[in-house]
Amino acid sequence: MSRSATSLGQCQAETQFPRWLALCRLSEAEWLGGRWEAAIRHAEEAYELAARTKDHRSLALALHARATVLAHQGRVPAATSDIHEGIALAGRAGDELGVSRHLGVLGFLHLSLGDNEKALRQFDLAFHSVTPSLFAALARLLPDRVEALVGTGEISRARALLHQTSTSVATRPLLRTIVGRRCQALVETANGNSKGALCLLENALKVLSPSDPLFERGRALVVQGMIQRRLRQRGAAMASFEQSIAIFDSLGASLWSDRARSDHGRAIARRVPARELTRSEERVGHLVAVGKTNQEIAGALFVSLKTVEVTLTRIYRKLGIRSRTELAVWMERRGALEQTP
Repeated sequence: MSRSATSLGQCQAETQFPRWLALCRLSEAEWLGGRWEAAIRHAEEAYELAARTKDHRSLALALHARATVLAHQGRVPAATSDIHEGIALAGRAGDELGVSRHLGVLGFLHLSLGDNEKALRQFDLAFHSVTPSLFAALARLLPDRVEALVGTGEISRARALLHQTSTSVATRPLLRTIVGRRCQALVETANGNSKGALCLLENALKVLSPSDPLFERGRALVVQGMIQRRLRQRGAAMASFEQSIAIFDSLGASLWSDRARSDHGRAIARRVPARELTRSEERVGHLVAVGKTNQEIAGALFVSLKTVEVTLTRIYRKLGIRSRTELAVWMERRGALEQTP
């Protein structure tokens, strides 16, 4: 008898769960263990069995198990379809926690695609949709919510969320995992303490807990590489990104592999000194820093929207940055906000 079959039998015997629910739990265990192909097989069987019950809550839970794995594999259309169907079913069943869990997967999917703003909207909706007594049940969403907050420049909210997590009996242990350390490192870096953040991550990566999934090790390595690049430790950054790429490739996490490769490419590229920004690039950067949209910038400078987009891409490449938030921080530090008309 296979290990999965034995585990499934034990799960059913010990908990008296119906088979579809036992398969959902088994799918989660395989997913956390980095055995994603097995996880998706169990999730698909759970979905088939749950569909026979014609119970909305049961089917929504099975869809959540499948959508979670699909999202981590980067299978965007399939994951999105399951998420929206799951939200609809959980809503019909009056299952507010089920709705929030699906919103959390959607938030993670947007985060994987590099859209922090859309991700944050879904995470905020997820927590808004449930009563405070159920917040602990959504603890798994907290780290991604912190990352989305940092990515959108909402550092104060990210710091407050970390504090809330550290003071809650239910979520405090989360901060002792590699996931929690990654969150703390992101906030520390955003607050200007890159060296402290790097030390935090390096120590955490040396002593991993059995509860730290391989996927989360890969994500921690990406953040470590980003901090090392910021500290101009280019060789170390490249090594971190290469390790993360190997992990994501082994898991089949296509979106995260792409992101790590992009970061690796930026670590290789020569960082162009700030003085090499052209006058037109300075003006676009200034308008971004004061909160203007691309459309508003195009109108203010009497250029096309396409010209603004191309200029922004060029600025990002020159400065080795990837978001409007990072550009705003860079412009402020350089003093361009006062110097550029």
